[in-house]
Amino acid sequence: MTIRKVLVYSLIIPSVLSLLFNIPSIVKKDLGPLWLIPGILVAWTIGVFIGVIICAVVQEKRAEPWFYIGGQVITYGAVAAFILYQFYLTEKHELRFGNIEHNHSMVGLDRDSIYDSFDVSYIKTAFLKLESKFKDPNSFHLTSFFTIRRDTVSSNYNETVYTVYFAYTTTPEKKQLFSKISVLENQPTIDIFNGDALHHGEYKYLKAKEKQHQIEQMNEIKEALKDLPDTIKQQMRESLEEK
Repeated sequence: MTIRKVLVYSLIIPSVLSLLFNIPSIVKKDLGPLWLIPGILVAWTIGVFIGVIICAVVQEKRAEPWFYIGGQVITYGAVAAFILYQFYLTEKHELRFGNIEHNHSMVGLDRDSIYDSFDVSYIKTAFLKLESKFKDPNSFHLTSFFTIRRDTVSSNYNETVYTVYFAYTTTPEKKQLFSKISVLENQPTIDIFNGDALHHGEYKYLKAKEKQHQIEQMNEIKEALKDLPDTIKQQMRESLEEK
């Protein structure tokens, strides 16, 4: 094999393979994978440079194509090792902090959380109380929560008690559990901790009631959408399709 063929194949083959592996994304008009091409070109250039250096040092004409192949193997091998190492770091981080980050985002404790724009301080307070009960805060994965608001009178003052029900699974057992935490004047109290979410009567009843409430809300939204002009409906459909 000539040096020219080595250089051409070492550039074309990785480029074609990267595009083939990313066909689903490209079909969805996601052009992100195309940025792999410049990266491959950079790696190819480095491989050529390594091949040139090896040829200059060894000075063996008949083996020069193999030196260029070696340069490409070294470069792509280094890139593959770097990518694998990044995957390893990501997995390691996920094992140590994945549930914590997910849980904090879900209850609005992270700045980028979608819940952060709402006044949910009592949810955050309740969750922090729940989290403090776990020796390892990464050992449970929050799946859902809902709240019940109840007005009461305390010391001749009208107060609001927020009761927050958190549903979660524990790792590695994968048990489906829940906790009930009441918040009064920003002071949390754990009423139920690690209850069985599948069999506890109170939780099952309230969860079903909450689900029914959500269904009713969705039906109300659907009814409201029926009264919208067709042009607005079309714009909403197009917006959803883009997402």
